[in-house]
Amino acid sequence: MRQRAIRTVLWLAFAASLAGNFTLAGLLYRAFGDVQFSRVFPFGYVPNGDLPLGGQAQDTRPILAFYGDSRIADWRAPPVLQGYRLVNLAHGGQTSGQLLAQLRMQPPVTSELSVLGVGINDLHPIGSLPRLRADILRQLRSNYAEVLDALQARSRRVVVMTVIPPGPVPFQRRPLWDGTTRSEVRAFNQFVQDIAAARGMPLLDAERLLGDGTGNLRAEYVDPSFFLHVNSAAYAILERELSSILGESGLPANSGVRGPDSAEAAARPELRPERP
Repeated sequence: MRQRAIRTVLWLAFAASLAGNFTLAGLLYRAFGDVQFSRVFPFGYVPNGDLPLGGQAQDTRPILAFYGDSRIADWRAPPVLQGYRLVNLAHGGQTSGQLLAQLRMQPPVTSELSVLGVGINDLHPIGSLPRLRADILRQLRSNYAEVLDALQARSRRVVVMTVIPPGPVPFQRRPLWDGTTRSEVRAFNQFVQDIAAARGMPLLDAERLLGDGTGNLRAEYVDPSFFLHVNSAAYAILERELSSILGESGLPANSGVRGPDSAEAAARPELRPERP
């Protein structure tokens, strides 16, 4: 009886070890793929070689352009007030450095208005790169200022959005998560507010709208599929605020709201990392 119990325990331990090894192998394979992806495609996405304006040459409406990471890329139907045309140039997983490279290397899209939301992908890796913490924070601020320079050169007005606070960190991400990341997000958001005020840019304060005041995303806005993403209720809040900002900025406003044209959506590069 005792030998049978020992054999059972050993088999269970072997099965658990085998499952763990397969899981670790899968994680390593994905991590290796992510590293190679960033080396081959330094913008953080696969360029499709076409401007997002392709096939829409006869559309003469002024352009409302979006730039940033997945929080912006996943904003599937931001308010395009009647008379505006949406061009979403945001990409999942993109850092401030990758966005700056995109703006420098890709053909510029001249727009009436640009909306910028970037920064979380620079900040959440602090836990896995602790020795580079100061460099990451310094580079993020430098890149952000240069991104604004580039956007101001191609857009009549730029709206800047503060970084949305993270949701609860899942168990598997905690070993690589720095406990001070939330405070760094708040500190960077103060920088965003300051630079927006200094340049006279409208501010879309996502932290104030969606956060709980302590550096956390409010529970009702968390996307259950990923702790750095937000749900449709959060986007509805952002859409109302952006609509209000457009009106206060003296830009054409109309109660009619429309989403992106299907041709525009089809022109967006879809092959990109899953991270925000």
